[in-house]
Amino acid sequence: MTKHKIDIRKPIWKKPRSIGLNIAGFPVDDQVEISISYKNKDDKLLYPDTWLIEIKKLAGYPIQKVQGGVLLNIIPIEDLYKLSITPKTENMIFDKKFINSTIEASKNATGSKTKISPGKHILTITKVEIGHAKSDNNPMVIVEFEKDEDHWPLREYFKIEGKNTDISRKKLIGLFHRGFGYEIKACKTEDDLLKQLIKFEGKDLAVAVKGQTKAISVSRGDSTDMIEIVDPGYWYCTTTSDIDSLEFDMGKAVSGLSDQDKEKIIQFKEMTAEPEPEPDNTEEAEFVASTDDDDDDETEWFDK
Repeated sequence: MTKHKIDIRKPIWKKPRSIGLNIAGFPVDDQVEISISYKNKDDKLLYPDTWLIEIKKLAGYPIQKVQGGVLLNIIPIEDLYKLSITPKTENMIFDKKFINSTIEASKNATGSKTKISPGKHILTITKVEIGHAKSDNNPMVIVEFEKDEDHWPLREYFKIEGKNTDISRKKLIGLFHRGFGYEIKACKTEDDLLKQLIKFEGKDLAVAVKGQTKAISVSRGDSTDMIEIVDPGYWYCTTTSDIDSLEFDMGKAVSGLSDQDKEKIIQFKEMTAEPEPEPDNTEEAEFVASTDDDDDDETEWFDK
């Protein structure tokens, strides 16, 4: 018995959504391993599963002749799950291999209220919830840290689906592993993930906070000013007992203005700059009028 491999680049979109397989030359006792490599707009496989099916189970499906006279058996994708010898593999948010590799890498890595200043702090996780990014509506975990009643809470956003989320998801795994020694378990849905994390609400941990200088406009009555503030953001963490050994370089704790904010300040100054007053040339005009025409030096000095 031989196992053949066929990768489908693009499904047939007509209902029911199907694929076309060229199996005419395969012995009926052989098997075929089927995969679909088509990706959606988020560069994610639309069908991440792989199916292993006996040829004789596929041979009875309708045949369609396509360009070049090739004969294809048309099989609905939903039937692949019924026919497959191997069980369906779930597309998980976190799988065990990803969690373990992230933890291993983490071991080797180094109003009346005010904002949390850059530095080392003991903070409390006051809220863990699932939100959605405004840009693409993909899910993200939102963790809220609080110092005390005199400071605004600090919120961190960990995007878990969509493009370029590996760093964000690793950071989320690292937060709970470094702070509490907890390994996030493999999970299929956001709700499954949330059930694991909300039990840490009310728990303290040591958090290193960095700051990003930003330019914001502030209205006071009829006037508007542009001011610079330091906006805090979570950097990394450890257990509360290890706060003394938490390394923190204050010289690198605050980032300067971004190029975009620098341009924002320049534009604001240009828009709000007061025009220079027009010079009053009355006395100078009188001086010119009274200048002796024969005094070439005096007249030449004024013209220059």
